Amino acid sequence: MKQKKAPQRLREKTPWAGLAVVALVLGATLGSAGANMIPMVRPTFDEKQQAQQAETSAARRQNLVALVIAGDQCKPALAREIAKQLVFDGQSARAYTNGFAKRCGEIDSVSRWGAIEPPIKATQRVHRHFAAL
Repeated sequence: MKQKKAPQRLREKTPWAGLAVVALVLGATLGSAGANMIPMVRPTFDEKQQAQQAETSAARRQNLVALVIAGDQCKPALAREIAKQLVFDGQSARAYTNGFAKRCGEIDSVSRWGAIEPPIKATQRVHRHFAAL
């Protein structure tokens, strides 16, 4: 009896495991590329800092408005706080401290804040520089 030979295959076995790995890597690459195409707006450090400063300034201005509405009632501590908040807000406190001195008398801790000049803005610095030329 002759043994029959198994028929020879004309083609190789398909390497399903290798194809699965290639498909997985391709899918991960395309998925990552698609995720990177979605625009994400993240604030920069400077933008975060400016937002925080704007928030602090708004709170300070609200505090100043509340103090001015309540009035100083000739109390040196309140008058000093109002004058200080005016200076921190970039305004001159000279008129306020002069008015306080007329109404309630001269108090050194209040008048000191009135003597402080408000800071010069950058545009004013440039104009002063060119005006001197």
